[in-house]
Amino acid sequence: MRAALLTCSLCLLTAAQAVAQTPPVTLPPTTGLAPTLPPTGQPPALAEFTTQPPEALTGSGRPFSMNAPQMWAGAEYMLMWYNPMDTPSLIRVVPAGMAGGAGAPALSMFPSKSKVYYDGVSGVRFNLGYNFDTFGIDASGFVMGRQVVSSTLASDGTVVSVARPYTPAGGAGATPTDTDLLFSLPGPLGYSGGVSASISSQVYGFEINARRAWFTFMSDSTSVIGGLRYFDLQETLGVTGTALFPTGDSITVQDSIRTHNSFYGTQIGVSTVYGGNEPGFGFAFSTKMGIGGVNQRVDLVGTNTFVTGGVPDLQPGGLYARGLNAGSFSRGKFAYMQDVDLKFTYNFTSAFQVSFGYSLFYLSSVARPGYQIPATVNDSGIRFVAAPTASSSPEPVFAWNTHGFVIQGMTFGATFQY
Repeated sequence: MRAALLTCSLCLLTAAQAVAQTPPVTLPPTTGLAPTLPPTGQPPALAEFTTQPPEALTGSGRPFSMNAPQMWAGAEYMLMWYNPMDTPSLIRVVPAGMAGGAGAPALSMFPSKSKVYYDGVSGVRFNLGYNFDTFGIDASGFVMGRQVVSSTLASDGTVVSVARPYTPAGGAGATPTDTDLLFSLPGPLGYSGGVSASISSQVYGFEINARRAWFTFMSDSTSVIGGLRYFDLQETLGVTGTALFPTGDSITVQDSIRTHNSFYGTQIGVSTVYGGNEPGFGFAFSTKMGIGGVNQRVDLVGTNTFVTGGVPDLQPGGLYARGLNAGSFSRGKFAYMQDVDLKFTYNFTSAFQVSFGYSLFYLSSVARPGYQIPATVNDSGIRFVAAPTASSSPEPVFAWNTHGFVIQGMTFGATFQY
């Protein structure tokens, strides 16, 4: 009896636990990795996986993208200085009592120290450009104002005498010594007169470039530049001396030397920019190196005019430009050119920028008029020289004499960009 009760109690407890349990969750069938059973008679196959292709890197995500504005146009005011030009003294003032004597001290000379120093000259530069995705194009051009340095000195010969100095070619074994071609002289046979000299210079140039985005290092954008450049330098030196005699007669001696240098070349370079796209301060730097040819031309013209009894008698030949040193001479020469441009910028808005900076241009070979003045002149046989030095030398003889040319200074600019 007791065993039957225990058996019934155990059955009731087991049934209660079965009723209290949560029914099992039915899981959905798995897919994907499980092999798909093919129809009867075909080999099994694995399920296929598909992936989306990676998105192309475009815009700012593309390597070496142009991070500068898409389009820009600007203008700059330039205040520049040229390197001095070597030239012998063109005008000399000596004490009247020592005029014509050996070793007469110079009271004044033009130019002083045998160099022509130019003041700052104003100019303007324009630039524009357009950027595509990974490359851009730009163009720039500048023109400087005409620079003139001049002097005129005259005297009646009573206190000082005005002269054009030169070095006569001596005879065999003789050492050349400086002398003066006097245009005013004291004394009973004296005369009045003066000398004027003027040197002018003008520079302009332009370039067109393609640029390719490159690695950036401590900057917002860096570009490699390649393109074409033209650079033009024209200069003139003129000296005129006139002596006026008491009889009304006169003698005028003129020399003019004109030089023209035209550089055509290809160039490569690099530019880097920090900031400049949003309001605030920024910085821009570029430098380009060009190689090519410079066409050099020198024109030397000289005349002397005697006016006697009101009748002028004009003959070719001045003091410097005469004989084998007169006429036109030209040649082509290999040359190297370098430019540097440094700017500090400030953007009022993303579309308007102002800048202050420094620019430099260097051309390795130019012919300048001061360099073409001959070192010595054979004055024998020259009708306007009263006491010539006997010599059989063919001087002056033309010879190319070239040097490097530098123009550098400050820039102030404004740019509209988009």
